[in-house]
This record gives sequence, structure tokens and C-alpha cells, in this order.
Amino acid sequence: MTKTPWQSPSPNGFTLIEVVIALVLVGLIMGTALNLFRSQSSSFRVGSTKMEATQNMRFALGTIDRSLRTLGSGTTSRQPMLVYGANDVIVFNANFATDTADGDAVYLNPDLPPNAALSMTTASLMTIHGTAITYPDTNYYWGTSGTPSRAETISFYFELDLSTSNPSDYALMQQVNDLAPELVARNLEPYPSRPFFEFWYDSTLASGNRVSRQMSAAMIPVRHVAPFNGSPADTAASALADSVRIVRVNFVATNGLTGPDASARTVSTMVATPNNGLVKLATCGSRPLLAAPLTATPNAPGNPPSVQLIWTPSVDETSGETDVTQYNVYNRVVPATDWELMGTIPPGQNPYDITSGNGLVAGQTYEFAVGAQDCTPRESTLIQSAATFIPF
Repeated sequence: MTKTPWQSPSPNGFTLIEVVIALVLVGLIMGTALNLFRSQSSSFRVGSTKMEATQNMRFALGTIDRSLRTLGSGTTSRQPMLVYGANDVIVFNANFATDTADGDAVYLNPDLPPNAALSMTTASLMTIHGTAITYPDTNYYWGTSGTPSRAETISFYFELDLSTSNPSDYALMQQVNDLAPELVARNLEPYPSRPFFEFWYDSTLASGNRVSRQMSAAMIPVRHVAPFNGSPADTAASALADSVRIVRVNFVATNGLTGPDASARTVSTMVATPNNGLVKLATCGSRPLLAAPLTATPNAPGNPPSVQLIWTPSVDETSGETDVTQYNVYNRVVPATDWELMGTIPPGQNPYDITSGNGLVAGQTYEFAVGAQDCTPRESTLIQSAATFIPF
């Protein structure tokens, strides 16, 4: 049998045509695989950049949320809870972390510096970001022990990030007490048409129902002006700060890139602060608070010597520590410096309207004073009347 020219001389070899076909097929397979790899690599890169924005958003929001929900935890009976709130900053007190197992803190971190686990004193003030306000304006101790409260002051604020070329980039910062601020997250931008922080407060309708209302721009910033939570001075602006029950956090988290690789995640979420403004009960703890005025009105001439004394109850009688056991009533003849006890009055009146003539002498000028006493027993600072003449 004669072989044709295109037949292989050996049954174990390949023809040129077979080799070319094999190379073409291998090239097609490799090209397809390379295109698939490139597509997967591109998808992975795009997914990775999008994930960076998502992770940035989750970390920033989680840090704020985790801390803000503890607002008011572990504070003393007089320590304000929400200290200050504005469009880009919020300051509050909470026993968020401790360096010892004190049983009250939310988290235990043995590596905390000591001054990050206790309340500040007036010897170590912080300045609230973006303001000239220094805090605190008084010291907060547990009872009479002189031990500082374990509720530290926590601040979160957004500030322009000058480390990037994007003029819309902000950085989220966290500060504890008067320590140096720490960076939480970068590549954050303002939420369209919203500030970073918004506030909702409790309001009572004419029907008696309570609703939450958003604070208007005119009500911001909100600040706890009174040094003591629940004191007689804790009204108006301070009471408004105490009534905040929801904080809305708004921002846009990006991956810090531009062009087709840029990615962003928009977040607007409510964080509840249900403990804000609730006065802590610490029976027989701090000295009672009693606010002036004390009015003294003498009897009419010719009547037995007596005087009518009127004052409002201590804040610790029906709120606060609710531990007032009695009121002590004093007098002294002008210009004497020592007070003499006229009598004691049990709690339960509002206002107190007492007429007494115990030991008074007609024709004398007296000063009168009242002090609230708790079960320690500790007595409030005395409130004092003007000099009062007892007529004949």
C-alpha cells in the first residue's frame, strides 16, 4: 500500500495540522481563562473597595452607638448625664470603661490610664470642641467620701480632615476626660442636608400624652447649664438637656478613593438614650439641697410674739435622693452669730407655711434659717431670711 503525502510516517506522531489545531485550542482556553481571571480580579477589587466603605461606616457608627447607649450609667446622683450637644459634637458622662473590677462599668480594660476611668475635677478641665466652654464646673463625689464618681466624660466630634485633598472629608474623634483626642475614623462626609448629630426630646401634649419631638435649629446647642442634675436650678436649658431621649447620627462613609473606584455608604440611624436625666437615688448619700428664699412675716402688733415662715421643699424630699427626714428651724437675735433651734418640722408640705412663737420676744429683731436634714444625718446649707422685727 502506498502512503499519501499527508499521512504520518509513524503511527505515534502528529501532523502539522493537528499541532496547529491543538495550539489554537489551548490559546482559546487560556484566553478565556485569562479574561475570566481578569473579570474576577476586577470584581474582587471593586467589591473590596466597596467593603472598605462599608467597614468604615460600621466601625464609626458602632463606636458611637456602643458608647452613647451607656449615657448616664454609673453617674452619681448629682452628675449631669448629657453635658452638651451640637451639630457636630456630643459630650456626656457614663461609666463606660474601668481599669478595675468595680462592678458598675460596662467594660473592663486593665490598661486604661487611671484618669480615664474617673470623673474629672475642677483641677483638670477639658474644653468642649468648637467652643470656649470648660468642663466640669464642680466636683462629683460619691456621698461624703470624697471619692470621685467613676463616670468619665466622653466626647465625640467631627472635624475637617486636613490630611486629605478632599474638602468634604471629616474625621471622627473621641476624647475621654481631658486626655488627648483619638482618631476613630477618616473619610467621612456630611449627610446631605443634615448635621452629624440631631436630637429628639420628650414633650408632653395638652392631653397628657408624652411624645418625642425633634429639636429645632434654634434649640441647638443644648447644654446642661446647672452644675447639679435634679437641683432647683436644673430647669429651662438644663431641663431640655435632661429630656433628650434620642440622638440621630448622620454621615456618609467613603473608601477615600476617587473616580470609578470611589465608593460610599450613607448612614442615618437613631440611638436611644433612655437613662438621660433620670435622677439617681442614693439614699442618705450627699448633703440635701435646699434653695432660697425663706420669707419671714411677723405677727400683728398686740398678738403673742410669733412669725410665719414660708419655704419650698428640698429637691431631695420628693426627687433626687428622696431622703429628707426633717427640717430644722433656727433663729438668732440680731447681731448674734450663733443659731438657736426653734423646732423641727417633718417633711410632707409644699410649700412649708409654719407659724411659730417658740422663744420669741416682742421688740426684738431676729434672723431665721431653715435646714433640710437627711438620715445620715447631714444638713443642707441653711437658707436665711432677712432681719425681721417682732412688734409689740
